[in-house]
Amino acid sequence: MSILTKEQLESISRQMYLKARDIDVALWNAILYPEEKNFVIDCLYMYQNKDGGFGHGLEIDNYNPDSSVYQTYEALRMLSDASFDSKDSSEMLSALLHKTFNYLFNRNPLIDGKWNPVVLSNNDHAHSAKYSYTADVFDRFGIHPTAAILGYLFLLVPQDAVFFRKGKKMIPSMTEEILAKEDFTEEELISLNVFYRGLKVHHFPESEPVEEKLRSVLENKAKKNENINYPRCCLELDISPVLKQKIEEYFTEMIYSLPAHALWEKETSWQTSYPEEESAKLKWLGAITVQNLYLLKKYDKLEK
Repeated sequence: MSILTKEQLESISRQMYLKARDIDVALWNAILYPEEKNFVIDCLYMYQNKDGGFGHGLEIDNYNPDSSVYQTYEALRMLSDASFDSKDSSEMLSALLHKTFNYLFNRNPLIDGKWNPVVLSNNDHAHSAKYSYTADVFDRFGIHPTAAILGYLFLLVPQDAVFFRKGKKMIPSMTEEILAKEDFTEEELISLNVFYRGLKVHHFPESEPVEEKLRSVLENKAKKNENINYPRCCLELDISPVLKQKIEEYFTEMIYSLPAHALWEKETSWQTSYPEEESAKLKWLGAITVQNLYLLKKYDKLEK
């Protein structure tokens, strides 16, 4: 059984405080010390624009300061990873979420039941090929990140909120698309998992067929030995032996591959010629590491 040792965690922590972005350090501390999670809200306000959306490179591979749905999804992911939920009564959190979902529902029209993850102005700033504004955007992104945004809405916002009711109206079309889809990318599966978790916490009837679909697709990928982030895709899912094995293999590789400098690195490239990619790689050291910590903590992979 793979476990991150106390010594390894201490080495990683020292490097995080030296090299990571403030938002990633805040999230790191929130995961290890939940009483400090409000600092995540403080940091996110630095990335939120007047329109309520997020930009300014919150998603490291997109240097656009303008708001976009994808960067806004990143903010919601960070809040959830910091263990915020609809029971939190912080006024700062409520204000931030209200502005966020006002941006999503009132400033971004749905296209076939989904939000466009990117904006045209991305093309005016340094960015990876993934965030280029092109005509085939929905072919590239599929249900991601719309499904995840809906899931985070149900996890973070009280049921009596107006945006909760708006989100409920999107459940049938999103569920229909999910059940009709035969295959999913890794990002779509991560999004699907969050959608499932949001449905499950409120006992929506759609949670059962969505859960069955998620498990079936993941098991098929596991049997084909496809290399995806199984721990993130399986969060709060009742897992079968084949998925349990894949999760264990993922953590074994994660811990074994920890570099000597004690921060994990992002392996993919921008597939563009922007020189800013080099500085982005440095920022990813902290971002990837804190995402790994979240999963290690969730699956009880930290030495006691």
